Amino acid sequence: MFDISEGLKLKELFIKNYKIFQDFTISFTDKNQEPLPIIILAGINGSGKTTLLEYMKRDDFLTKSFSHENSVKIIKDGETEFIQNSAKERGLAEQVLLPYLEKDIFYIPMIENNIKDVKESLLAFYRKKSRELDSHSKALKEIQEYMKNIFESMNLSFALEDINDVIKDKEEVTFENFKGDIFNIENLSTGESTLLSKILYLFLKEIKNGVILIDEPELSLHPSWQNRILKIYENFAKENNCQVIIATHSPHIIAQVPHKYLRFLVEEDGKIVSKSLDASPLDRDLNTIVKTIMGTDYIPKWLEDAHFEYRRLCEDGKEDSDEAKELKSKILEYESPNSSFFQGLAFDMELMR
Repeated sequence: MFDISEGLKLKELFIKNYKIFQDFTISFTDKNQEPLPIIILAGINGSGKTTLLEYMKRDDFLTKSFSHENSVKIIKDGETEFIQNSAKERGLAEQVLLPYLEKDIFYIPMIENNIKDVKESLLAFYRKKSRELDSHSKALKEIQEYMKNIFESMNLSFALEDINDVIKDKEEVTFENFKGDIFNIENLSTGESTLLSKILYLFLKEIKNGVILIDEPELSLHPSWQNRILKIYENFAKENNCQVIIATHSPHIIAQVPHKYLRFLVEEDGKIVSKSLDASPLDRDLNTIVKTIMGTDYIPKWLEDAHFEYRRLCEDGKEDSDEAKELKSKILEYESPNSSFFQGLAFDMELMR
């Protein structure tokens, strides 16, 4: 299901049979059936997040969306047309949607680190600005301010220093770090390169009115950056009338997401299904996200068991037993006596006295 009344938006996708997806439906809308600007796909390894993005990328999506097993709903100019399964009607659907799908679905894979493409895009952006302003310094300053505004929440330790269209027959883009060191764009760290490849690149390409597919943008990023990138993507989506669909394993990203944006891919009765939340999680701390949403333990299972057993011994009045002392010693190899577990236990024991 597509909404192309104002650019391209995905509203709902049905996959009859593609790899691990069998009779699979996922919604990309809010409770009012309006397309969401951001969708976060979460799930364990093997749940199909990357497979789903790859299915939706332009080269495959058109063919598979109009297979004989599917139907498509098109919303164009405020009116609804249903394109059913006949070859003639599929041909009409392709004719209507092809211009959008050819240019308005943009995919950034998980392993993408296209710093070379970022450099070329920066140079092209610079050439455009320098022609408009007829000044190298003004164009450079405008681009520096542009990047500063994009990443203002990220506390970056580097900034654009200069762009030289031709130096000794070689084009250069240089950055400066907080120590004053100047280096070429190719010498950015892996995390810095990833940040520019998966965020700045979108802005430089000036993508509007389309669907952006991004696989694991958190790779190589410090948790503090992971905490902040979602807001940048959300701003990008709203400013450019785009829909951004992100597959992630990062609890830092998931913790920042309004619950209406979340979609979980889980296995039920041997099939992958999409689920959403009816309300926000009880808490937004990372431990709750990891445990209740991502379905994994945030502390080792042995430690959780040791907590439980030590608490039981204390509540039974056996705090000074050899078993309790041995358990406490084992726990203290991993955490402080001032940890939340020991503080909570001390409080509870005081109430029992």
